[in-house]
Amino acid sequence: MFHKNAGKMRVVAGAVCLAALWPCAAQAQCTSWERNTDAGDKAIGEGRFDVAELIYWDALQEAEKFGPNDERLAQSLNNLASVYQSEGRFSEAEALYKRSLGIWELNQKTASPCAITALSNLGSLYLDQGRFEDASAALKRSMELEKGSKEPDAHALANILNSLGMAYSEEGKYADAESTLKVAMKSYERLSGPEDPDLARVVNNLGLLYQRQDKNDKAEPLFKRALTLQEKAFGPDHQDVAATLNNLGLVYDSQAKYAKAEAIYRRALAINEKTFGTEHPTVATNLDNLARVYRLQGKFAEAVELWKQTLAIREKLLGLEHPDLGLTLNNLGVVYFDMGRYKDARPLLERSLAIRRKALGPDHPEVQTTYTNLMAVYEAMGEFDAPQELLKGEIEEAESANDSQRLTRSLSELGNLYENHSKLEEAESLFRRALEIAERSNGAESPEVQQRLETLAALLKSMQKTDEAAELESRAQAIRAKLAERSSPK
Repeated sequence: MFHKNAGKMRVVAGAVCLAALWPCAAQAQCTSWERNTDAGDKAIGEGRFDVAELIYWDALQEAEKFGPNDERLAQSLNNLASVYQSEGRFSEAEALYKRSLGIWELNQKTASPCAITALSNLGSLYLDQGRFEDASAALKRSMELEKGSKEPDAHALANILNSLGMAYSEEGKYADAESTLKVAMKSYERLSGPEDPDLARVVNNLGLLYQRQDKNDKAEPLFKRALTLQEKAFGPDHQDVAATLNNLGLVYDSQAKYAKAEAIYRRALAINEKTFGTEHPTVATNLDNLARVYRLQGKFAEAVELWKQTLAIREKLLGLEHPDLGLTLNNLGVVYFDMGRYKDARPLLERSLAIRRKALGPDHPEVQTTYTNLMAVYEAMGEFDAPQELLKGEIEEAESANDSQRLTRSLSELGNLYENHSKLEEAESLFRRALEIAERSNGAESPEVQQRLETLAALLKSMQKTDEAAELESRAQAIRAKLAERSSPK
């Protein structure tokens, strides 16, 4: 089966630090810095990031005059970094966050509210960069510091939990993500009531987690609840509204309600182009999803054009190794496969697999999606050498990592390749090895062993080794019966 991927929008935000926390050494400078910082905070609240950037830049120039280790400088660095992050300027944002944290560390105030904010923001930035383990580490550290502070801020802890829950989700740790997001949601409800816009963020993200697992019956009401909260708090044209619209669109297109999904994606795209301009990572996500709806309706040429636009934006803004770029390459490869353009699909999917493996690790579900897609292209092209080399590499890595599940899967897939190319003895050897590992790792009566027995039996039948094939089929049937007995209600 050929698989696609959807572009989903987490709702986490880089937070700014409040102004006027320290006494003024030079009143004129301090007043100017405070005024600019307050104005920048106001522009952020209104979603006017281009204005906030200019104002925070002026505040930073004033703060530089206070000295290289002044805490107001650290605050201004964080605030400008949060704008850069929202604009998709990740490298610049990371440098400013790290410089801000360095000042707090030098002043031995890593547990101060603004230091914790900067560390949390760095964690959310790592999420945007696809550096999920780094994100989890930074967010866990910020949570520890917040809990250990003299007066822990319950609202700040809820914000950190929201971001940490999404980091777990991106890592494929869905159970951890669900429990973390539910704790965050209960915290928001307890602290601010059922109409807090911050509650809308975690409600949206919990819906996104369910949608990622195809639990649309749970996702849809959460997205609608978040949308109602956001529109009431921010109006109909806010970026958070667009993010939730985008995610609600994913539910509709998974339900084949394509006209409804297309209308929602177009509304989200219009909001984000107005807010960010036409070249922004968020706009790229909107284009990606709109392209997918076109593909699902068989409008392949329109889908290709939008995915090419998405590819150009992500290459320019995110660099050549970002997992979102891998997503676009995967999706463009999918539509070329649909069109029978296998030679065009192949290099895109090969590049996507390399990017996603590096960013997400070999066992991530999205990596497996691209891997499956690439193998489908190889099969359609009648390729042998390329998939053989890919699978041999998978086997070597699985052996080095002592990953028995991945090893049995790769051995079986290489066996399937050999069988399809009439190399039956080579296939038999691999299937036997996969069976042996499955028995050793999972036990002699596991579903994995049943599957391997059935695969080997089918091959042996085709090789006229009927007696052994019958014996293996009998073993598989006995395991199936025992498994059914165990799962039946008592």
